[in-house]
Formats: sequence, C-alpha cells, structure tokens
Amino acid sequence: MASLWGRCERRYFLLLSAIAFATLGCCQAAIASTLNPIDCRQATLARPGNGRSFTGIISNDDYGFSVEIPKAYTGWDGAASDAPFHGFAIFLDPQMKSCILFEIRLRADYVDMSKVRWTRTLVHLGAAPGWQSTKNGLVAGTYTTNINTMFSSRQRGETSDGEILLIAPTSRLSEVRGLYDAFIGSLKFEP
Repeated sequence: MASLWGRCERRYFLLLSAIAFATLGCCQAAIASTLNPIDCRQATLARPGNGRSFTGIISNDDYGFSVEIPKAYTGWDGAASDAPFHGFAIFLDPQMKSCILFEIRLRADYVDMSKVRWTRTLVHLGAAPGWQSTKNGLVAGTYTTNINTMFSSRQRGETSDGEILLIAPTSRLSEVRGLYDAFIGSLKFEP
C-alpha cells in the first residue's frame, strides 16, 4: 500500500533482523522500528479523503481476517483503487493527532513466530498470537504515546504478519484507548 509502506522500509528491516526473524516485506509506517514514539503524520502518508475508504466490518479473504472499524470513523489507505490491500489508517480527530494504523502483509520467508522470544505483552487475536508494547515521549513538542500490537497468522500454507498502532497525545490516551482496544478485540483470524 503506497500510503503505509515505503518510507521506513530500511529501518523496519534492521529492527526485524535484530530480533532474529526474517524480513516481513516492506512497511511504510515502520511502526515497531523506531525507538522513539512517532505521530500520525510521520507514520503514514494516508490522509482523510485520499484513496480507498473503509467503514464497518472489513473482511479480507486473502489474509483470512475480519475487523470492525469503530462507528463514525473511516479507514483510508491512500492507495489507488487497483493497488493490493495492505491496511489503512483511521484518524480519530480532525487535526490527525490521534490515529489507529492497521497493516498486514504476507511474510516472504517463514519463521515460526511462536518460537521467537518477546519482551512484550502477549495478546490473543482469535487464532493469531499478538504482542503489545508501549512507547512514550515528546513528538513535535507534544507528549505522545504509541501502543503497538504486532501479530502473526498462518493460514492456507502462508503466514501473514501485521501491526496495529495507536498514536495519541498522552493527554488524550484514556479517551481513545477504548477505540483501539475495541478495534483489536474485533480482529479475528480464521483458524
């Protein structure tokens, strides 16, 4: 996806190599690759009104998942209508200070994620395992929190990896955390 996959590919590759599993492909937001938190404008080129829009329950047979976008919100991928699906950004305020980014891609080289040691919190996404971490810090003068959930799902002989990132000013975290948790709770992978 053009909007979530180009700018930070190199940093993401280095991070994934450092934690001892094969590259997942390319990624635009490089969500987990930065040591410091990032803001929505740094994380994605997607913008409201640009590219394909997604509302309600999204089902994708290629990756074998469904997820529900929170009511009154829209996901935007910033990609051309004929581009492959790799995810979207949900902006939670008009200033684009808070957002949820959802990315998914097929793994190029298979490595069993269940055997990788993680220092993150384990979460369950239906039939897919996930790991969650949090970063806090100053971004453009605003104290910002990033909550990142990485996941891996093996179906039909292929493995999909992805990330769901919440970016929010720390002062708004309690306000938007429920939307993020509901979004993650709605993500289901076929067994």
